[in-house]
Amino acid sequence: MSIFLIFVPLLWPIVQYYKWDPVWFGVILTLKVALGQFTPPLAVNLMVSCRIAGVRMEETVRWVGWLLFSMFVVMVLVIAFPELALWLPHKLGY
Repeated sequence: MSIFLIFVPLLWPIVQYYKWDPVWFGVILTLKVALGQFTPPLAVNLMVSCRIAGVRMEETVRWVGWLLFSMFVVMVLVIAFPELALWLPHKLGY
Protein backbone atom coordinates (compact mmCIF):
# COMPACT_ATOMS: atom_id res chain seq x y z
CA MET A 1 0.00 0.00 0.00
CA SER A 2 2.80 2.41 0.82
CA ILE A 3 4.28 1.93 -2.66
CA PHE A 4 1.04 3.21 -4.18
CA LEU A 5 0.86 6.15 -1.76
CA ILE A 6 4.35 7.18 -2.83
CA PHE A 7 4.31 6.50 -6.56
CA VAL A 8 0.78 7.43 -7.65
CA PRO A 9 1.16 11.15 -6.78
CA LEU A 10 4.58 11.18 -8.44
CA LEU A 11 3.42 9.48 -11.63
CA TRP A 12 -0.05 11.03 -11.89
CA PRO A 13 1.11 14.12 -13.86
CA ILE A 14 2.65 11.77 -16.45
CA VAL A 15 -0.62 9.84 -16.70
CA GLN A 16 -2.53 13.07 -17.25
CA TYR A 17 -0.03 14.45 -19.76
CA TYR A 18 -0.18 11.37 -21.98
CA LYS A 19 -3.96 10.98 -21.39
CA TRP A 20 -3.64 7.36 -20.26
CA ASP A 21 -6.65 5.62 -18.80
CA PRO A 22 -6.38 5.71 -14.97
CA VAL A 23 -7.72 2.15 -14.66
CA TRP A 24 -5.11 0.89 -17.10
CA PHE A 25 -2.40 2.75 -15.20
CA GLY A 26 -3.58 1.21 -11.92
CA VAL A 27 -3.49 -2.29 -13.40
CA ILE A 28 0.02 -1.75 -14.80
CA LEU A 29 1.28 -0.34 -11.50
CA THR A 30 -0.25 -3.25 -9.58
CA LEU A 31 1.33 -5.80 -11.93
CA LYS A 32 4.74 -4.14 -11.63
CA VAL A 33 4.56 -4.00 -7.83
CA ALA A 34 3.47 -7.66 -7.65
CA LEU A 35 6.30 -8.71 -9.96
CA GLY A 36 8.81 -6.64 -8.00
CA GLN A 37 7.83 -8.18 -4.69
CA PHE A 38 8.63 -11.68 -5.96
CA THR A 39 11.93 -10.94 -7.69
CA PRO A 40 15.34 -10.39 -6.07
CA PRO A 41 17.08 -8.39 -4.67
CA LEU A 42 14.26 -7.70 -2.19
CA ALA A 43 11.64 -10.37 -2.96
CA VAL A 44 9.62 -9.48 0.13
CA ASN A 45 6.65 -11.74 -0.66
CA LEU A 46 8.92 -14.61 -1.67
CA MET A 47 10.83 -14.39 1.61
CA VAL A 48 7.64 -14.31 3.67
CA SER A 49 6.15 -17.28 1.78
CA CYS A 50 9.33 -19.30 2.22
CA ARG A 51 9.45 -18.50 5.93
CA ILE A 52 5.82 -19.57 6.40
CA ALA A 53 6.35 -22.77 4.39
CA GLY A 54 9.60 -23.51 6.17
CA VAL A 55 11.69 -23.90 3.00
CA ARG A 56 14.82 -22.14 1.82
CA MET A 57 14.44 -19.48 -0.84
CA GLU A 58 16.90 -21.25 -3.14
CA GLU A 59 14.63 -24.31 -3.24
CA THR A 60 11.72 -22.32 -4.65
CA VAL A 61 13.48 -20.83 -7.68
CA ARG A 62 12.46 -23.50 -10.16
CA TRP A 63 8.85 -23.41 -8.90
CA VAL A 64 8.56 -19.62 -8.87
CA GLY A 65 10.33 -19.09 -12.21
CA TRP A 66 7.31 -20.01 -14.33
CA LEU A 67 5.10 -17.77 -12.20
CA LEU A 68 7.43 -14.79 -12.64
CA PHE A 69 7.67 -15.44 -16.37
CA SER A 70 3.89 -15.62 -16.74
CA MET A 71 3.43 -12.43 -14.68
CA PHE A 72 5.93 -10.68 -16.94
CA VAL A 73 4.16 -11.89 -20.09
CA VAL A 74 0.80 -10.69 -18.76
CA MET A 75 2.30 -7.30 -17.90
CA VAL A 76 3.76 -6.94 -21.41
CA LEU A 77 0.46 -7.97 -23.01
CA VAL A 78 -1.53 -5.49 -20.91
CA ILE A 79 0.92 -2.73 -21.83
CA ALA A 80 0.75 -3.64 -25.53
CA PHE A 81 -3.01 -4.23 -25.59
CA PRO A 82 -4.75 -1.99 -23.00
CA GLU A 83 -8.16 -3.50 -23.80
CA LEU A 84 -7.13 -6.64 -21.92
CA ALA A 85 -7.32 -4.63 -18.71
CA LEU A 86 -10.18 -2.34 -19.73
CA TRP A 87 -12.81 -4.66 -21.20
CA LEU A 88 -14.47 -5.47 -17.86
CA PRO A 89 -14.70 -1.85 -16.62
CA HIS A 90 -16.08 -0.82 -20.03
CA LYS A 91 -18.58 -3.69 -19.91
CA LEU A 92 -19.71 -2.51 -16.45
CA GLY A 93 -20.09 1.06 -17.71
CA TYR A 94 -17.04 2.73 -16.20
